[in-house]
Amino acid sequence: MELKAELTYLEQNKTRIEVYTYLRSQWINNRDACLCVLVIDEMVNYLMLLESGENNITKDEYSLYKNFFEEAVSYGLDNCINDKLFLWLMVFYLSAVGTYYYIIETALCKNGPSKALDELCAKSKHLFPQSIMFRLIHDIQSGNTAWKSKISDAEYSHLKQELDELDLQGNYTDRRIVNFFQ
Repeated sequence: MELKAELTYLEQNKTRIEVYTYLRSQWINNRDACLCVLVIDEMVNYLMLLESGENNITKDEYSLYKNFFEEAVSYGLDNCINDKLFLWLMVFYLSAVGTYYYIIETALCKNGPSKALDELCAKSKHLFPQSIMFRLIHDIQSGNTAWKSKISDAEYSHLKQELDELDLQGNYTDRRIVNFFQ
């Protein structure tokens, strides 16, 4: 996982634009579901930071991130839709108030966001019928932590196994996903 190790280093020691440049260079050479998820989540994080009023914005920085995000979503829909983490992230973003409007402008929602969410949820149930991760999206999005006291030991073990299978590392995206389920 050299990519994630390098990304972790850059996130901690470099600027947004340097992280963007690194991800863009990786995107040119080796697109896959893992990189797609990283690009999407990093770009949404940056877009949200910029929209929150941060003043250190270079000219066209917002457009760079928005365009890269849309390119990654489009690629993911065509090539990574059966990947568990990509599909989870799309359902997660489309279910969220904070990230919803980034997704509705993409090809995913050409038939409307409600229909897109229904289709993604149906796909996730078909591909991952036993997934606890997908089952908990609404609770995580709404900030409801009651699920933590209601989940059985067996379900928690299953959830940990799901997370372990994703080989999550120390970069921003992976830490955030792990934190949702702790």
